[in-house]
Amino acid sequence: MKTIREKIYSGALLLGAVAFLASCSDADKDCGTGDGEDTVYDISRVMLEMTETETDSPEAVTRATGFVVNTDSDPTYSLTAKHGWTLALVIYDKDGDPYDEGQGTLTWDGSYWTSDTQLYMPNYLMQNVSAELYPSTWTPGVSTIETDQSTEADFLRQDILVQDGEPTYQTAPAHYLEVRMRHAHSMLDIVLANVDPTHIVSVEIIAGGNTYNPYKAGVTSREEYMVILPVGSMNPVIEVTTQAGAVYRKELTIGQTAINRCYYVRLAGLELELEAITVSNWTYGEAVPADYMAPTSYPTFRGTENTQLTVYYDNGTNQTLSFNDRGEATEKPLGRTIIRIESGMLGYDFSEPLSIRTMVIDLNPYIALMS
Repeated sequence: MKTIREKIYSGALLLGAVAFLASCSDADKDCGTGDGEDTVYDISRVMLEMTETETDSPEAVTRATGFVVNTDSDPTYSLTAKHGWTLALVIYDKDGDPYDEGQGTLTWDGSYWTSDTQLYMPNYLMQNVSAELYPSTWTPGVSTIETDQSTEADFLRQDILVQDGEPTYQTAPAHYLEVRMRHAHSMLDIVLANVDPTHIVSVEIIAGGNTYNPYKAGVTSREEYMVILPVGSMNPVIEVTTQAGAVYRKELTIGQTAINRCYYVRLAGLELELEAITVSNWTYGEAVPADYMAPTSYPTFRGTENTQLTVYYDNGTNQTLSFNDRGEATEKPLGRTIIRIESGMLGYDFSEPLSIRTMVIDLNPYIALMS
């Protein structure tokens, strides 16, 4: 997802603007003509333009590859889908207060963003500006991110944009008032590599006590999911459920997710080893060292609910598995080949050793043979 350059246009740039600015009061919006019309302070229309670094730029060179973010398959890549949204603009005076006639909401008229009321800049000094671009389903200061982002429309609606600065963005006054925007929230881009998609029942993200249903990206070469999370989400968990009934939970050790930051995550192969990098710039994809670690997945043993079972391996080791109320125990195996299982006075010796080759090891058929 991208950082956005917002360019505000207000008609043609007057050739004599510099000359009459020199004689204006920095507090009088009507300076020049005295009637408030046709001056450099008028903001009559706004155009939003999404730009990106060239492919040979340093930012592009360090971008993570093999992910949907910042490609044409990324629903947040273009501003076109947001033309039906509302742009809220606030310009501040030299005292840092919102300028009454420099704030309003603008809508897309097919060519530009326009306001029902005339907007002005308070002076010809550097302007502090705040802006927010949001859909009709979003109420600034009230709405929260939806947990169901499973469709492209639901996912896109969470991608609120704000000015690239806290609390404001500073720019020079002109008919072409430039405002840089950024994504207001955080995002995870998750790739499940080398897996059979027919084996996957669901992918969910758990963060801040909420369970999010991500958007499945529209690419055919891999299984990829995207989800937008609130800024400040701590240690989000990726939970993958398979047709075999196994549930894999991956906790990312992230202190707090940050504004305009995307976290790329790849779960690869049968071991579902998790490798990840994070990018500091949502648009340009500038890679930075990962600030979190990821554990390796272990197989899930299936047995009798709420019981314990001791497993013996051909390497001379043994371990006790504690099954939960779903009859599952996810542990790091101490060996690769099982030769015996025991529970209390009961036991079973495998006539053919059981090799651990999958992520689900169902011991129930052998538990039934214990004597």
